[in-house]
Amino acid sequence: MLLDLFTKWFVFEKFEETGPVVLIPNVLGIICSENEGIVFGLAQGYNGIFVVLSFVALAAISWFYHSFNKSGFSTNIAFGMILSLVL
Repeated sequence: MLLDLFTKWFVFEKFEETGPVVLIPNVLGIICSENEGIVFGLAQGYNGIFVVLSFVALAAISWFYHSFNKSGFSTNIAFGMILSLVL
């Protein structure tokens, strides 16, 4: 998650004003764009709803985790990975 935040910060700091940067012509480039919705820009302008849904999902997953028979390290890792998707 920290790597994701760092790369987003880096791109917005370095490439926002310069425009697109071509790394490999016709193959790879970097362009700064902002997505205020969910995946592929869907539901832009509904951020508040997604914040509420994230907290509901976080509460539901946490409740399920505490009621689940925790049998070991792999279970903790699995629930941690699921929770990271909510964030």
